[in-house]
Amino acid sequence: RKISKNEIGITLIALVITIIVLLILAAVSIATLTGENGILTRAQEAKKKTEEAKLQEMIDLYISEFNIEMLNDSSFSNEGVIDIENLPINFDGIEPKLGWLYIENNIVTEYEFYFDNIYFLKTKNEKIIRNYDYSSLINVKDFGAIGDGETDNTEAIKKAIEYLKLNGGILYFPIGTYLVSANVNNESIIELDSEKNMELDFGKSTIEISTNGFPRYNIVETQNCTNVEIRNGNLIGDRLTHDYVTTESSHCWGMGVRSTNNEWCNILNMEISNMPGDAIVTSNKSTGITNINDCSVHHCRRMGITVSTSDEVNIKNTDIEYIGTFDNIAGVNPMSGIDIEPEGANEKIKYVSLDGVNINNTTSYGIINGTSDLDKVLKIDITNSQIDYTFINSNANISNSKLIYTTTREGQLKNCTIKDSYIFKKNGGDFVLENTVADNCIFEGSDIKSNENNISWRFSPKNATITNCTFKNIKGTGNYSTNSVADFGLNFTGEYYITEDSGNNIYDNCTIIMDSFTDTNSEIKDSYIFIRNVGEDLNVNNIKFKDSELKIHGKNTNFNACNIEKCIFTPSKTSKKPEIKFNNSNIVLESILSEEYFPTEYEYYSNLSTIHVLGKIVKSSFSNVKFQNSSKIILDNYASVNLDIPKSSLGVDYTIECKGTEIIE
Repeated sequence: RKISKNEIGITLIALVITIIVLLILAAVSIATLTGENGILTRAQEAKKKTEEAKLQEMIDLYISEFNIEMLNDSSFSNEGVIDIENLPINFDGIEPKLGWLYIENNIVTEYEFYFDNIYFLKTKNEKIIRNYDYSSLINVKDFGAIGDGETDNTEAIKKAIEYLKLNGGILYFPIGTYLVSANVNNESIIELDSEKNMELDFGKSTIEISTNGFPRYNIVETQNCTNVEIRNGNLIGDRLTHDYVTTESSHCWGMGVRSTNNEWCNILNMEISNMPGDAIVTSNKSTGITNINDCSVHHCRRMGITVSTSDEVNIKNTDIEYIGTFDNIAGVNPMSGIDIEPEGANEKIKYVSLDGVNINNTTSYGIINGTSDLDKVLKIDITNSQIDYTFINSNANISNSKLIYTTTREGQLKNCTIKDSYIFKKNGGDFVLENTVADNCIFEGSDIKSNENNISWRFSPKNATITNCTFKNIKGTGNYSTNSVADFGLNFTGEYYITEDSGNNIYDNCTIIMDSFTDTNSEIKDSYIFIRNVGEDLNVNNIKFKDSELKIHGKNTNFNACNIEKCIFTPSKTSKKPEIKFNNSNIVLESILSEEYFPTEYEYYSNLSTIHVLGKIVKSSFSNVKFQNSSKIILDNYASVNLDIPKSSLGVDYTIECKGTEIIE
């Protein structure tokens, strides 16, 4: 039959649609096979991971055998670095191009291997496996550098750096000691400022700057870089021999590594020491991330690490020590481990994290963040760290860490949270917890009763919320007869107080002075409590007192739903006779051998409460107590008693339960 033009058109359209659908299906199939998450791509990645895992297994086996060989062969050095060029290494026909082993106490603790396209690095804390292009590897010796510990390598290294900045890649330093020098003030010996991806691999070599008298220098400076990593080196400054006299200056700006305005900068497995200024300074005024991992920083005059205006700084598994005045070389303030300090009035630090950081032996503080402006330092996270002398004013979250204070230097956490941590302070001084939440922490001082020290420290919470914490051996000066706030260990007076959300705490072997006490569901034991005659009546709610001494100085005090076990009330000579009320509370006593257990300096009330005496009493034991609302007396030693309680009526205001055999007529 004849086919109309319309029918032909419809057929052609259907054919075109069919072809388009087939092309789409083909594209989907190709993407499924070869795309980023395609079957073939994933298969290739799985094969690569398998090869990497097999090679890593062979490396681990080799290192284990090498450790055994070192133990049996005294010719091996038990410390230091070995270039793999001096070792026969072959993994099923695969030989590393470059690398080294680092040995401590006859054990390989670190290593580095460059294969054709795979890179392995093991630091003390992590293993790194990367793909890389072997053609991008640049040897600094190809530019004339000589790591003999005698030759000045400044010009050779600068030539290599210019090539690196132009082409990108990895600049590798074969094992050796490379001397460098500063020729003008404010010079950066190794200066990286390129958008190329660049890596400085010092290969466990030493870069040492010669003695100079310049106030400012940087051994390494990276600025305005897109992606840069500095790793495996030992940078040594001239702190011990520096000329501090010829040029008038504080000479506190000789730096190891300065990182400025980089999008990403990684400082990895470095040892940096003996800087007249700081080991590391990082400042990213625009967006950027600085990572400082597996580093050792020590013996610098001004700072270990300065975190200036930055977007994000992460410090992990890093040790910082001996910062400030050491070796008869005067330090320069702030002489601290880490200084978190924005530069200008309008600058900020957005985020700083510390994980596995250990800071000790600093002239001033381990960490100092002195700004009280919460908009200047937005967030600090500290985990799994041990830090001597922490002074933080803003926005820190501290967890699973130890804060240690061994001198009278003040400690402070302000506008922070601290959790699952230990705070130890040995020799006096204040520790202030302000606008801060503490949970599941231990605050401990020296036990002056054991003569370990004649002074402990003072804890002063200021609008702090404290839960599930233990305070132990916080005793103050031990001179409590003056009733001075400064002489006590725990200070709950005036502006120093904890919030009503506080509770479930333990106070053990402490001295406490208070005007108010909002803690609940907590225990105070083996302690001395002085209640001042300041402010309104004091309400103490749901607290367990045990083996403690309470001295109430002219202030009405209500013990509500409390347990008071084997405690004593010490008379206080005041013009006012304060009332002590036990409301719905339990009092457990060993014995009452005179009416002075409840001293006449106070008015006592037992309201819906129980007084339980485990041992002996006398007829007048309760003569100074007014019983109310069916309170109870429980006596373990007596079968019958006739007590002198003139202020209350037996059977109405109180009852007596006798459990023993003795009789009081």
